[in-house]
Amino acid sequence: MSTQTASTFSATSSLRPARSPRPQAPALTAALLAAVTALAVVLADRYISVLTENYLMAAWLIMWAVVFVAFVGLRPAARRMALRLQALGNRYAAHLADQRSQARFMGMAQRDPRIMAELNVARSRASEQCKTFEEALTPLGMAGAVVTRTSVAKPSAGMRARQRLSNLYYI
Repeated sequence: MSTQTASTFSATSSLRPARSPRPQAPALTAALLAAVTALAVVLADRYISVLTENYLMAAWLIMWAVVFVAFVGLRPAARRMALRLQALGNRYAAHLADQRSQARFMGMAQRDPRIMAELNVARSRASEQCKTFEEALTPLGMAGAVVTRTSVAKPSAGMRARQRLSNLYYI
């Protein structure tokens, strides 16, 4: 083999396109496939034992055929189900993380007057455009996260004007 031939092999091998990774959930797929195959074996054993009472070799061969068909035939369906379950779990985890984040932010806002002042400013600006407090908080991603107090009296028009003017001096 000459050096020219060796360089040709390396040049052609580097020109192969890279494969895009397929989404997989191999452990969950294997678990689902094992569960479905076990169910198929139990059902097959129940009916095969009645049909082949004295023919153990035939029962054994039929049982292995059932295992092979269940394992090979149900693999794509198990993979799809595993990917769906994985996506569902990821969405649920993201939802829980978002809720924890909002609860932490509201805890910080209750302890820090600067954050609460900014929330109040955002609420007062949005309340001019929105009818309810929950509508005002939706652009912040906090719909329904803050509990409003019903015992507080509604501010008068003069009080709202002073509040808007006081917001202009906030730095």
